[in-house]
Amino acid sequence: MFTKVILMQIAILALLGSSVYAGDCIGKRYQDNNNGTVTDCRTGLVWLKNADCRDMTGSVNKSAGVLTWQLAKEWVAKLWDNPAGTCGLNDGSGIGDWRLPTRTEIMAMVESARRRDAAIQLLLMPLERAVHQ
Repeated sequence: MFTKVILMQIAILALLGSSVYAGDCIGKRYQDNNNGTVTDCRTGLVWLKNADCRDMTGSVNKSAGVLTWQLAKEWVAKLWDNPAGTCGLNDGSGIGDWRLPTRTEIMAMVESARRRDAAIQLLLMPLERAVHQ
């Protein structure tokens, strides 16, 4: 259960193509796209900016902030840019465009944070242990 709780607190990853170009990313790792998403300039992956979004999608209520892995997959599958402004999105995404990060993608963030800031490393250690289990 600990692994599931930690993983559900990770930012949601988009399968959308990045509109950020290398020129926009000079000197920074992440670019705010000003549409509810952030692009990782190294990987080109697009992340939900509000990683702690608790809006309801489909029939999954995330108001407590924690979901099981299965419910998280259902929640993210229904995430989209809609008139209600779910999670602050206005990026043109549709239902099915979003997914959870893979183990490799999570570990890439952990590794980047480890190199960048020792304080963040302390916060990410439980996540790293959960992913390696």
